[in-house]
Amino acid sequence: MKNKLTIRLARYRVVLVVVLLLFIGCKGKVEEKESIRPVFYQKITTDSGNNQFTIPGVIVYDKESKLSFKVGGVITNVNVAVGQKVAKGNVLATLDGTDYYVNLTKANASYDAADANVLNAEVQLVNAKSNYLRIEKLYVKSHTSLSEFEKAKAQYENAKGALKAAQSQEKASKASVKSAQNQLSYSRLLAPIDGTVSQIFIEDNEMIGAGTPAMILASDDVFEVKASVPESWINQLKVGQKVTIIVGSLGEKFKGSLKEVSPDAPSNTGYPVKIAFIESTSVIKSGMSVKVYIPNLKSSESSQVIMVDVDSVSKDENGFFVYVLIANEDGTYISKLRKVEVGNLTNKGYIITKGLKSNELIATAGIRFLYDGKIVTLKESTFK
Repeated sequence: MKNKLTIRLARYRVVLVVVLLLFIGCKGKVEEKESIRPVFYQKITTDSGNNQFTIPGVIVYDKESKLSFKVGGVITNVNVAVGQKVAKGNVLATLDGTDYYVNLTKANASYDAADANVLNAEVQLVNAKSNYLRIEKLYVKSHTSLSEFEKAKAQYENAKGALKAAQSQEKASKASVKSAQNQLSYSRLLAPIDGTVSQIFIEDNEMIGAGTPAMILASDDVFEVKASVPESWINQLKVGQKVTIIVGSLGEKFKGSLKEVSPDAPSNTGYPVKIAFIESTSVIKSGMSVKVYIPNLKSSESSQVIMVDVDSVSKDENGFFVYVLIANEDGTYISKLRKVEVGNLTNKGYIITKGLKSNELIATAGIRFLYDGKIVTLKESTFK
């Protein structure tokens, strides 16, 4: 009995030790504190609305023509490639013209028949007229009856009508020949101007309908920039206004001027504008992305605007947001996620149209480590 009690006590001691160890381990984990990271920050201030604003754009050809066949059919040959220079009148592509050639052959045969009918009607008219004149002389001298005279006259009038009908049919047949010739010629796609093939949408053996775009022909080596300007600045823009075009892929700047400011209703990104290069260059290509700097624009909403560092703004499926830093009593700060409305990108950063106010602090670096409620400390602001 005593031995059994001793064994039980020993077991209880082992269980107690295990429970104590587990409790100590869990307590250590609970009490382990998350490391506090330092973040760069910016104090929100207002700035003058006069700035050099940046809008994205793309380089395109100055003039582009969308080319299409006037008739439908199966493509037999595409004679050019993208980037190839062509001269006015060059054959760019062809359709299978068999059916159009058959129609032309039929139209020519109909015209030949109509022409023969005209010749026959002319002969009939000459004979009818001659007979009518002969009978008329006899009738005047009372050498023939009235019925014979009227019969000859009727034949003459009928002959004149038959000739007119034959001539009308000949004219219609001639028009059919011209139409068939046009249809056959439309099976060839010709270059309307000297230029460069910028895009091709067709391949050999494809079926294409009349009017469906086949390719785009661009004017040679003349480029412009297409971009969009927000509503708040559209009234400040004027044709001829000087801008700076930066081609990031080339690392070069070019002088430009506003060529066209559209008065139409804006697209999703703003009012369309076109910008011309002041100096010609051979290094730029169609499709290159650019940034256009427009100086001395003023926000129409307010003379003072809030601008923040580009790196301070993030975006998720719900829109743009920043982390506002709120001071704690112990000298640390708590990060709070706040939704904001973002305006245009300027040379000083993003314009914030809603969500922030003066003297608030926001994080400008280390944002990927932040979340709503995280405790941080501050480093000196890098925003200038």
